Amino acid sequence: TGQLCEIAVDLANLCNPGCQNGGQCQQTAQNTHICVCPPDYTGSRCETSILATHPCITMPTTVCQNGATCTKHDADYLCNCAAGWSGRNCQIQDTIATCNPSPCGAHGTCLQAVLPNGPIIICNCEAQWTGKFCDVNLAATTTTTTTTMTTATMTTATMTTPLFTTATISTLVP
Repeated sequence: TGQLCEIAVDLANLCNPGCQNGGQCQQTAQNTHICVCPPDYTGSRCETSILATHPCITMPTTVCQNGATCTKHDADYLCNCAAGWSGRNCQIQDTIATCNPSPCGAHGTCLQAVLPNGPIIICNCEAQWTGKFCDVNLAATTTTTTTTMTTATMTTATMTTPLFTTATISTLVP
């Protein structure tokens, strides 16, 4: 170091008084040093435990709410939200319906799907049941009307072709 590089630098003493708590001393381009701290420590010499002030340790249920788990992420944290919750601290209740409890009633199975515009639920209805929530009984609301039409034939020199057949028409009665 020095104006003309005339002063020898004792690299061994750059980190005196050294890094603490398992920190590693590294020389910088300016012949100074920095301490590279292990994950649970911070400070110029790795002298401060992150755990002593880390939100996941000091206030886990306040930081991550509504049954979420708090995960230490360096000096910061991440909340792993329970189903139905989102946001940095899991403080926002999802506005979509969930399958718990099932909105599909006694005659449907609730399925959750994730679409590009967000998650949705779908009710897979039993036979004879329909409706958004499987609450419409088809057997109680369907009437069947059978209309028999007469069969007319068109005769040509070599072929007979029926023009009308018997049809069954089902309609839903509101």
